[in-house]
Amino acid sequence: MLDVVNNRLYVFRDPRPDPSQRFGHGYFQQIINTPSDRVAPLAAPNSPVTVSDLLP
Repeated sequence: MLDVVNNRLYVFRDPRPDPSQRFGHGYFQQIINTPSDRVAPLAAPNSPVTVSDLLP
């Protein structure tokens, strides 16, 4: 999820059943990235981009 107001990129990975969540599932790994962080999609791990390049 891209948070343009606070300049952050939230990455949610590893979904698992979690009865305490609204729809019965939650994400085990939640990463908050700042504009200076570099991220890469799982499908293209050798193609990182800087979070600031994703922000308007």
